[in-house]
Amino acid sequence: MKAIARLFLVAISSSALALAGCTAENDPNAQETNTPSADASAAAETVVNRDYDGPLPEVGGEFAKSVSVKPVSAQAPDTIVAKTVIQGDGEEVPSGAAVAIHYHGVLWDDGSIFDSTFERGGENPQPVVFELGRLIEGWQLGLAGQHVGDRVELVVPAKWGYGDHATEKIPANSTLVFVIDITGVMQTSDISNLKGATPTNEALPDGVSITGELGADPQLELSDGYKAPEAIRVTVLSTGTGEKINEADYVAFHATLMETSSKSKRVTWENGEPLVSPQPVGDTPGVVGQTLGSRVMVETPVADGESQIIIYDLISALRP
Repeated sequence: MKAIARLFLVAISSSALALAGCTAENDPNAQETNTPSADASAAAETVVNRDYDGPLPEVGGEFAKSVSVKPVSAQAPDTIVAKTVIQGDGEEVPSGAAVAIHYHGVLWDDGSIFDSTFERGGENPQPVVFELGRLIEGWQLGLAGQHVGDRVELVVPAKWGYGDHATEKIPANSTLVFVIDITGVMQTSDISNLKGATPTNEALPDGVSITGELGADPQLELSDGYKAPEAIRVTVLSTGTGEKINEADYVAFHATLMETSSKSKRVTWENGEPLVSPQPVGDTPGVVGQTLGSRVMVETPVADGESQIIIYDLISALRP
């Protein structure tokens, strides 16, 4: 199964996206968190100190290429600290956006590394992309309002991190230190391009019925006349006016999935929160080559003459 299909299956079942290569135990994206509310900015102003004058671990390295963190022997702050180590001049990160970042996480107490995209990336580390609304609260509040091009030293006390949840690498009640390089931002909540797409009127496979308005939950139904294809089959239901998606893009999308064996459905439209691919979409059928704003149905044959059907509503793309 292709990358974006795997992403959908993982995300819809766990209510969280996993960063590529991270373990669920220490991934800052693996905890179930609340989506930022309308007063998220006010909350950030209350609990995030962006002018902290106390001692902090010393951060070095080159933006988006390397990082070093030298621990400090001092009392950890009792609030979230967001220090801009390198000032970028790009777009501001709004609450609830998707961001492309490199990150490096260490424990305040001893500076031991518990996760790092730099460590995994070798000489050419690649950014990862995720939604702020699915992260621990310290990331939600600390990164909102920063800018593309920023290197941020983010200190997250346990209250806004993992609390008394212990993992193999993160003790309970730990204060965490992250170095985060922001390389891109993507807004995921504006779906006006989906509503403005043009229906193709392409014939549906026998036994497939799709009703409902563009820019809303597609109603997918199957009748007894449906037969799974022998190879992946793509049906373009509507064409958007946005740019074409290429293999290097990270994409935000709504999705409706049906396993034809049970006809059970899982959808992102129910809570209004789209998904974001945490890695480039590569050669994913029905996604790469399509224009943003399009609605596309992809049928993938599985064992015993059954198939998996996914309807993608392609919202936006990020090219970090």
